[in-house]
Amino acid sequence: MSVSTIVNIQKNLGRYGLSALILLGNVGNILTILIFIRTLRKQLNSCTCYLLAASITNWILINSTLISTVYGVDHVDPQHRSLVVCKLRWYGGQILLMLSRSFMIAACIDRWALTSPYAKIRSFCRPKIARNVIFCLLLIWPIIPVHMAIFINNYSGRCGAPSYYAFAFAVYLFIFIGFLPPFLMIFFGVLAWNNLRQIRSRVTPRQNLAQVRFHKADRDLMRMLAGEVLVYVVTTILYPANVLYGFITTPIAQQKSEMRLAIEGLVGYIISPLLNYIYCVAPFYGYEIFNHLHLNNSSIDHHLEMLSNNISNILNVDDDQDQSKNSFITEKPSKFQNNSINSVIVTKIHRHFHPQTQVTKVALLRWNTSGITIAGVTNMSGNTSNQLNEPWDLALDWSNALYVTDQKNNRVQKFLMGMSTGTTVAGQANATGGLTLNYLRGPLGIVVDEYSNIYVADRNNDRVVVWSDGALSGSLFAGTGTAGISMNQLSEPYGLARDSSSDTIYVADFKNHRIMRYSQSNSSGTLVAGGNGNGTNQTQLLLPNAIYFDSLSNSLLIVNTGAHNIVRWVLGASNWTLAAGNINGTAGTSSTHLKSPTDVTLDPMGNMYVVDRNNQRIQFFPVGETNGTTILGTTGITGSNSTLFDTPSSIILDNQLNLYVVDRYNHRIQKFLRY
Repeated sequence: MSVSTIVNIQKNLGRYGLSALILLGNVGNILTILIFIRTLRKQLNSCTCYLLAASITNWILINSTLISTVYGVDHVDPQHRSLVVCKLRWYGGQILLMLSRSFMIAACIDRWALTSPYAKIRSFCRPKIARNVIFCLLLIWPIIPVHMAIFINNYSGRCGAPSYYAFAFAVYLFIFIGFLPPFLMIFFGVLAWNNLRQIRSRVTPRQNLAQVRFHKADRDLMRMLAGEVLVYVVTTILYPANVLYGFITTPIAQQKSEMRLAIEGLVGYIISPLLNYIYCVAPFYGYEIFNHLHLNNSSIDHHLEMLSNNISNILNVDDDQDQSKNSFITEKPSKFQNNSINSVIVTKIHRHFHPQTQVTKVALLRWNTSGITIAGVTNMSGNTSNQLNEPWDLALDWSNALYVTDQKNNRVQKFLMGMSTGTTVAGQANATGGLTLNYLRGPLGIVVDEYSNIYVADRNNDRVVVWSDGALSGSLFAGTGTAGISMNQLSEPYGLARDSSSDTIYVADFKNHRIMRYSQSNSSGTLVAGGNGNGTNQTQLLLPNAIYFDSLSNSLLIVNTGAHNIVRWVLGASNWTLAAGNINGTAGTSSTHLKSPTDVTLDPMGNMYVVDRNNQRIQFFPVGETNGTTILGTTGITGSNSTLFDTPSSIILDNQLNLYVVDRYNHRIQKFLRY
């Protein structure tokens, strides 16, 4: 092979290889940008902000550098003729290259933070923080490589680093391109993998197809992380090594033969610009190869379709409209916030199956009617770490850790998945009650937000307190600690609900027969329902117990305990409409009656689940119907075996479609598995 043949190979690589990179880079990056913009419009999240910024940077970089490089294959490259173009090309290109790498590193750090078990770390995964980080990087990177604008020149007839600057330039490239980016990507990728492994280790042994699908999403995330690091290392690590090699061999350059120089030139051309710019082209195609994207990004529609197909396969689809009364689709989208793909899928299914949507084919979900005791000891009260004393309410966080208001023990207990011993996260472990903010007295309703802050209705202290993750004391959120009827007072608060979009809390003000709304910045509440005295007419409430905020209809489902019914109160309206029970406030045991209900929740299709406390049962109401079906418990019969309740008080659903019920006087939490 002659020198001219090698030179021709190099020219053809530039002419056709770089042209292919330009074409693929424009198509891939434009599609990625459009996908991420679409994703951000649907679900704003921090990681997608970083990936969008990286894609925009890659698109600009490809068009601002490679086009002129292709032109230089058959012509004199403008950077070799103009000093201004030379400096701008190297300095501007370095800024764009490092911005792209920095945004990807930020995305890796964000994924690690997102999977962290610590709420304070997860709190950094916010779009506002992402925007601030992107802004800071945009300010920092024009400063760091400014030495290139000073020293890079074309005085020798070729644009590049002069000999007196070559070593410093090689060291700079090795540190900022060859070492730091892959190290940080690998480091935080391993941490994210470890976080996901720890989360999965707490999953119960019973597996089903839905669980496998969610675990596959975790594996896809890890594949994507590994793919990004692999592509980066393969395509960029050789560039600083080649520059360093050129510096080391400079003293013997005159001793090299023409063939060696031609081969080194060809290898150098393959390394940069060909391999060096593949990283700017590869993300879109890499996402496809590694089974689409990651948590909360553009593969949501794809995963949603797969999940819908899985549900159809898992559940028994029955075309018989009469059997649709036992329908159910997926998890309750409240009481906890999850930043993972699961919560996005659930939210989208919730919106798709809005109660106003006409559903002609409904999947039938069934539960095992024998419960598993996952917290407390059956029929045995106590204040040890594995005991409860008349628990009242419960909530789940992003990791399916269970929070229980242990009312008579004046505390809130947290149970990690699979653990039967709890940790006191609010109040005192020894069950002591008190008036100060490090105590609780008869806690009832509970809400846990996406940062593991715990909001507790401190009933006997006539207040709502919030305990930050890991705090030893709470902070006053609503009420004054003294019962009253003013806008800043409460009288025995019971249930709580949270609107995550506005970060407001709704409080069932039990003895004042009203529902109050409190924002984070205002200690005085706003009356949103009731407040017209106690009674059973449609402008009044009677001992409201629990509440559920339905964001789709901007309304509250209120457990109107004293009137033995569930009512819907649209925010801004002056009266309620009946959702379940008797409109006149009459108790009963029939399928259209309730008896002192204490909790309510919806599934994403809008089906309603009611804790019918004094009837010792859980009632299911299909969308728009007031005729209920008993799905758990036996009407009017109390007991302590696995199929009976003794005064149940609260219910929630996890992201695997299992039911959790507080079995109050049996001092336990029962889990009913879906099958």
